[in-house]
Amino acid sequence: MNDTSKYELIEEVRINKLVANLLGGLFVLVLLALFVVIVLLLPRRVDFFDKALFFCLALLPVLVIHEVLHACAAKRYGKLKYADIQFGMNWKGLMPYCHIGKPIAMRHYRIVALMPLFVTGPVVIVLVFLHPNLGSAILASATISLCTADLLTIAKLRHYRDSDLWVYDHPSEPGFMIYKLRQDDGYQAGNLSYKGTKF
Repeated sequence: MNDTSKYELIEEVRINKLVANLLGGLFVLVLLALFVVIVLLLPRRVDFFDKALFFCLALLPVLVIHEVLHACAAKRYGKLKYADIQFGMNWKGLMPYCHIGKPIAMRHYRIVALMPLFVTGPVVIVLVFLHPNLGSAILASATISLCTADLLTIAKLRHYRDSDLWVYDHPSEPGFMIYKLRQDDGYQAGNLSYKGTKF
């Protein structure tokens, strides 16, 4: 599943779990404040606390949907099989994940990383305007904040413009590995060296 014998490792990039969680927490607070202001400015047709618990509980399926969207994008754009995709939960970092088991082109990896934001972001924003209250504001801010690690990934990938590069999810930590196709068929993996980056 994780055969990378055709590729040469260029760089390993890890996403600091603490940084991702702190930024995610800050992001959710800023977005919550923004959406609450929008709710207060809109002509409310519902009570401010109406269905607040329901919207909070809706975060659980949103977590699943977020990772499924990663998987669907990987299958569609990365031409992967479902057997090449694994789901799991990093309990230490409190980060659910969808692990892509084969390298995919960098331009497609960017799409895979941003797909949940592209799909769920507009949906929850529209929901705030359709049902303007505290519950929808919490759901919208949390849903968008779930994309923090994805945005950190895109931020790191901005340094790479080479369309011939390939990206593979890190096998054990949040992050990814950057590869290029081997030029020498006789290349031995034991001679491979790389640098690591963490942020």
